Amino acid sequence: NQLFVLKGNEREQVNELGAGSIGALVKLKNTSSGDTLADPSNPVKLDKIEFPNPVAKIAIEGESEKDNDKISKGLSKLRKSDPTLNYNFDSEAKQLILETMGEQQHLQFVKFWLEENFDVNLIESKPAVHYRETIQKNAEGQAKFKKQTGGRGQYGEVFLKIEPLERGKGTEFEDQIKGGNIPNKYVPSVETGVNEALLSGTLAGFPVVDCKVIVYDGSYHPVDSSDNAFKRAGSMALKQALLNASPFLLEPILKIQVVITDEYTGDVMGDLNSKRGRILGIDARGKFQVINAYVPEKEMFKYSSRLRSLTQGTGTYSAEFAFYERVPEEIAKEIIEQRKSEKEE
Repeated sequence: NQLFVLKGNEREQVNELGAGSIGALVKLKNTSSGDTLADPSNPVKLDKIEFPNPVAKIAIEGESEKDNDKISKGLSKLRKSDPTLNYNFDSEAKQLILETMGEQQHLQFVKFWLEENFDVNLIESKPAVHYRETIQKNAEGQAKFKKQTGGRGQYGEVFLKIEPLERGKGTEFEDQIKGGNIPNKYVPSVETGVNEALLSGTLAGFPVVDCKVIVYDGSYHPVDSSDNAFKRAGSMALKQALLNASPFLLEPILKIQVVITDEYTGDVMGDLNSKRGRILGIDARGKFQVINAYVPEKEMFKYSSRLRSLTQGTGTYSAEFAFYERVPEEIAKEIIEQRKSEKEE
């Protein structure tokens, strides 16, 4: 149809666009970012564009469930034209996470676009950090679930022990019951109860990782025992064992790479150290310095704005999950207290 060259908020119609020109076309219904438009008689396909990964993220929601549906539809539409935008639903924290190239222009544009085109008001919040709980020593737990309410009752007793595993091993369950003290048909119910308890640890309600659970004994009633009774007993025994095993918190650590010019190296390194970061090394890349570091995810919220402030807008960075590491005691106390207050509210 028509070709334009854009000049600020004005557009000038032209007859052609030459090689290297930047212009605008209208009424393209099936075109998205990254497509190549060519003459069918001379088909040319340019190499795929490698877009940078988003570096900033924020949790967003609407004022109502209806608004949330509009937001999801709007983001789906916007994502087709903006590959540097990403979004996902965090099922653990029940948050819609929006990932952008920065907390200022890019995020503000997305907000403005959604509000203008879908008539929604966005509420921003801090994305949840996915802490984990684990143990530092062997321990045992025992629980008996017994309930009599007239008619058939409920009975199940479980003895188990837990052992710490290497970081990153996850969780394991082992059946060491001998002599039929817990019939085989009830062992899966014990495991279900154990797994449910592992999803919400004893310190602050975070999932428990890197431990092995061994069920080794118990007792049953030929009439009153049931799957539900052994599930409840397994859960109760696991929680008792966790309390006896000196549990502690783990936090996600990110591996980040910061690219800056030489004059800002000292300021950026000092800032990373203040965020509990560990500098891995500095490499030269032309006139730039590349700082590699491990930094707790908790400390990286709105870091792109911080980096831009430190480097007069010239610094960039990328980040990816590296591993989980023990949370310092004082910070762990703050996290646990905060979780308790959130539950009370």
